[in-house]
Amino acid sequence: MTIDLATFSKNNLARCEAAFFPLESKDVAHYAMALAGEVGELCNLLRKREEGGDVAAKSIEDELADVFTYLDLLAARLHVRLDLAVVRKFNEVSERRGVDITLDIAAKSATASYVMARVATIEHIQTLVEKAASGHDELAARYPSGPDREKARTLRRFSDVFLDSELSLALREVASTSEATSTSEAGGDAAPKVCPK
Repeated sequence: MTIDLATFSKNNLARCEAAFFPLESKDVAHYAMALAGEVGELCNLLRKREEGGDVAAKSIEDELADVFTYLDLLAARLHVRLDLAVVRKFNEVSERRGVDITLDIAAKSATASYVMARVATIEHIQTLVEKAASGHDELAARYPSGPDREKARTLRRFSDVFLDSELSLALREVASTSEATSTSEAGGDAAPKVCPK
């Protein structure tokens, strides 16, 4: 059985947020250090094997899989389309080395999978923020003055700003993937987009 990279990325993001924590709740350094840790574990196993130690093939496969999983999460946290980045870079090196071996990408399916995953995440965030905002409005109404009212108003402002930020990010990502799809379908070389925070 094989899967495409976009499908893997979609499910990897969904599992991260369902079983561990929201992707955006950890900073980039968290994912970078996790990736470095998995690479270190792989290197230790390979060194042990080279020195004659008994290392099961499955152990090496598991570490390779962990490295790949964390690389994908790091790319997601950086808002990089890893599938498009791999295709672009692979083709650049092939061209530079004068080799007629290139990669193509199923842009439509890749874009659909990625956008669906991000939209699901944003909808979940929107629900949580709106519930919080509603609670803040009730608190502000209960306390017409004083520190409690000011706290409620501050929390509401934070909720509004956070929601606007996340929705803007989602819109930029959708626009980015749509542009990449159009370029790919036209036969061009689609570069991955990095959405600013």
